[in-house]
Amino acid sequence: MTEIHCTNHVDRKDRPAEIRAFVRDNPAASNCEIGRRFGVSEAAIRKHRKRAGNPEHQRLFSIPSPQTSASRELSVASILPEAEAVTGDRQVDAMLWLARVCKTATDLATLGKAVEAAKRIKADPEKLRDRYQQWLIKQGAGAFQTVFATMSLGDIDAKAEAARERIATNAEGIAIFGSFETAMEPTEAERMILETAGPMPPGYGYEWPAEAFAGIFARSVNPWTLSDVLAERAYFDWLYKTRKAMFATANPDDYMGDDDAPIEARRYWMMSLLTTIEPVDDAERTVVAQAAVAKGFSDFSKDTIAVLAHLCGAKVREGSSDFD
Repeated sequence: MTEIHCTNHVDRKDRPAEIRAFVRDNPAASNCEIGRRFGVSEAAIRKHRKRAGNPEHQRLFSIPSPQTSASRELSVASILPEAEAVTGDRQVDAMLWLARVCKTATDLATLGKAVEAAKRIKADPEKLRDRYQQWLIKQGAGAFQTVFATMSLGDIDAKAEAARERIATNAEGIAIFGSFETAMEPTEAERMILETAGPMPPGYGYEWPAEAFAGIFARSVNPWTLSDVLAERAYFDWLYKTRKAMFATANPDDYMGDDDAPIEARRYWMMSLLTTIEPVDDAERTVVAQAAVAKGFSDFSKDTIAVLAHLCGAKVREGSSDFD
């Protein structure tokens, strides 16, 4: 902990931000000690602690760093699948084989072999996809099945790039969790939510207001500031992305299940809190605004509008994009 001493040389304009930074960096310091350091009352320090964020929440929802010791799983190269005569069209079958390698490769070296092999296919990918569609239809496949099976099939470059990201994210997940099995177990933050959440009422959903969720998580470790909310959203986004890559690597032909109901509800609540908790200062207001307009913030533009309106002190009339 930073050594605490009295000082009378703090610029009053910068004092609130400096006090909040100090209490964040020195969570064990008492309110009395910090009050003497900055020449303010203990009541004021309690307010600054609140505005600095919930330290236990920040601990639980911090994204861990990969460990330097790599799991043995990282050093095991995947085996190239054998080429199969699926359709009898050599170039279509080669494209299907390449797509399979992109889906199942667990290391970059194996993937690289597939990318090199793709260069030998001279036919137009669109034409190969059309030929594969015609073959599927002759086999009795329905329209939906045909579209799903051939979706982006010819775009090997895009598939290879997605595979590279999956392999890298899987490797990072192994370095953090140690194994696929451990990664699928609830984290400390998730256990906290599952153990403290109240009963899930029927009909809960994305459109519920913040106060409706507040009762469910009244006993949980909860965010105090908008920055805490952003940190929790980032944590769950990271956790989902990591698990998805690890699951796809371990089970290339399966799909990962949904979150438990309290975790899903918690994510809904975090979005609603972004239009409920007041910004600590202009700096936090700016950070949240930048997050709201960033790609991937929400599937719905109305969420972005609501957050930006809240930061401006306005409210969006229900069912519209207009401000009050």
